[in-house]
Amino acid sequence: MSQRLTRALVATVAVVLAAHAVMAQTKPAASAPVAKKGTVYDVEFVFDNTTYTGKMTLNVVKGAVSGAMNIDTPTTVTGDVAGTLKETKLALDYPYSMTGERPCTGRVVVDATMKDGAAQGTARSSGCGDPIDGTFTLKRAAAK
Repeated sequence: MSQRLTRALVATVAVVLAAHAVMAQTKPAASAPVAKKGTVYDVEFVFDNTTYTGKMTLNVVKGAVSGAMNIDTPTTVTGDVAGTLKETKLALDYPYSMTGERPCTGRVVVDATMKDGAAQGTARSSGCGDPIDGTFTLKRAAAK
C-alpha cells in the first residue's frame, strides 16, 4: 500500500472512532415535556339501580375535554373520555370497555352541568345490551 493511501485509511479510521466515542458520551435528547395531569374526579353512573363508581381524570383545553375513565365498582370499566365544556355545559361522548363475566364494549353520552368542581346530569349507555338511560355525578377527588 502506498504511504498516502495508508495515511488516508488511518485518518478515516481515526475519524470514525472519534465520532463513535463522542456519540457514546452524548446524552440522549430530552424528551418532549410531559403534559400536566388533568384534574381527578370521583365519578358515579347509575343505570337501572346499579351504581358504577371510580375515577375520571379530565383535561380541559380551550373547551375541549379529554381524559380517562376508570370505574372499579362493581366491575372494571375503562374509557378514553372526549367531549366539550362550554361555560357550565359538560357534554361527553366516548367509547368504553367493560371486563368481567360478560365483557363488552360500548359508548356513553353524558349531558351535565358543571360548577364549583362538580357536575350532575344524565347519561346514556349503549353497546352492552339495550341502550339505557341513567344519571351521572362528578366530584373533585379529595387530595391525597
